[in-house]
Amino acid sequence: MYPALKSYFLSNTESNPRFKHLKQQFADPVLSHFVIIVALCNTIATLCHTCHTFEEAYKTLLLLVQRKFNVPVAERTYEQKNAVVRYWRNHDRFHLGPQATPTLYFDDKKVVKKSAISGLVSKTFDDAKSGGCKKLRNRAAAGFVGLSERNILRKTNSKIKYRIHNVKSTNKATPRLVAPKSVQAQHQVDLMDLSKDAVEHDGRVYRYVLSVMDVFSR
Repeated sequence: MYPALKSYFLSNTESNPRFKHLKQQFADPVLSHFVIIVALCNTIATLCHTCHTFEEAYKTLLLLVQRKFNVPVAERTYEQKNAVVRYWRNHDRFHLGPQATPTLYFDDKKVVKKSAISGLVSKTFDDAKSGGCKKLRNRAAAGFVGLSERNILRKTNSKIKYRIHNVKSTNKATPRLVAPKSVQAQHQVDLMDLSKDAVEHDGRVYRYVLSVMDVFSR
């Protein structure tokens, strides 16, 4: 782990005292494994917090629509305060659905709960007969609100069922910087096709235009 950590401070040399201390500490393999475990625990805790935040906001909005939210202002959490502001900005667009169980709707579209995202993505994927996150989001947007491309991507990247239909290219060409050293040293040439909308000039009809541009001075 020490080489990876050092890469964040390439402007410093190993003669720096803190690098000597880090190199000595990370020489112990137990510490390296401990750091990895702590990083994994932090990631899991962040995901759990995100899920809890989303569910708490949904529950708060549902209680507000039912007019049953009675938590004092001083005792409200950050998520509850945000949900209250969101509700009062769009209170005429939130309403309950026709289901027997209280269900939140926004502009006649069902608001997706965090716990229901996985099932919705699976159903949309089967109905669409595969597809990427944008296609799945656009299909689900007709009847659901709150299903972002990021949430879909998290679900599709975690299961082989989705990945086999969305192969990601890893051999794309790397763009190269074109930097000519002087004027008229290098040109960019493009052929413009005007056959569908030809231009007439001095009695002649032009269907193609050759565009030549100096890369240095453009």
